Amino acid sequence: IECKENATELTKTILDKYKDKSVTFFCGKSRLNTIPDFLKEKEIEHQIVEVYETVLTPKKVTCKVDAILFFSPSGIESYLKENKITCEVCFCIGNTTAKKLKQNKTAKIVVSKEPKIEELINELIKHYI
Repeated sequence: IECKENATELTKTILDKYKDKSVTFFCGKSRLNTIPDFLKEKEIEHQIVEVYETVLTPKKVTCKVDAILFFSPSGIESYLKENKITCEVCFCIGNTTAKKLKQNKTAKIVVSKEPKIEELINELIKHYI
């Protein structure tokens, strides 16, 4: 019924439209607990349905790259299983992904203004023009 860009937007919508209803939250097994914690805090009746499990698929990158695009924290985890980040510029689709990358002490991080693939690619283009 509702799909938003991020958890903050979704919690606002739930509070505005559905606080007196029962909510079913479809998500992955590996997730932040932002929405479940919010639902508990606001005492909104809810059910959590895990509909997928993230499976890491690390691949060794053997060529030199100048930039890496990350679309999720699990993408970072998968990449770092076989590779190191040295001087590459890392482009992240959102703040949660960037936060995961900052744990790696990577200095060159660019975050897209909106969590959309198109916005991330625009940031890449702007960076190199």
